[in-house]
Amino acid sequence: NGIGGRVRAVNCKVQEIGAEFNGFFDAVMCNPPYLKREDGESCADLNIAACKKEIFLTFEELAAAVSKKLKFGGRFYLCHRCERLAEVIYCLKCAAIEPKRVKFIAAKSGEAPYLFLMEGVRGGRAGFKVEKEGVNDAVYSFDADRQSQGHNA
Repeated sequence: NGIGGRVRAVNCKVQEIGAEFNGFFDAVMCNPPYLKREDGESCADLNIAACKKEIFLTFEELAAAVSKKLKFGGRFYLCHRCERLAEVIYCLKCAAIEPKRVKFIAAKSGEAPYLFLMEGVRGGRAGFKVEKEGVNDAVYSFDADRQSQGHNA
């Protein structure tokens, strides 16, 4: 796709990204751990547990770190569980990231959503839009409801 020279992957904790990247990014995408440290069943494998639970990073800490790294007007895209929606919105607003759009995702048509996709803008003005709900047998973006044949989102 021709972007190899412009993209660099860095494997580190978000809190350890250097100050030289403050206000640097146009967009950040994240699939954070859905569960608080004390929620759900325990897992003996720390690597798996860290993917599921806020062991090394709370959502509040993530929002603050992302806010530092985004340019003014930069966008933060994330997915999270519906039961944490109020907390996510609160943490984003506290970190000067204004929630702009949300799309709820259900496992099957007619079922209650279990997940949401959200877009926030660092330093954005108030204004919030709820997008048409999606079903988990499609591939999503905020800009189009495209369904891929044979692929699950």
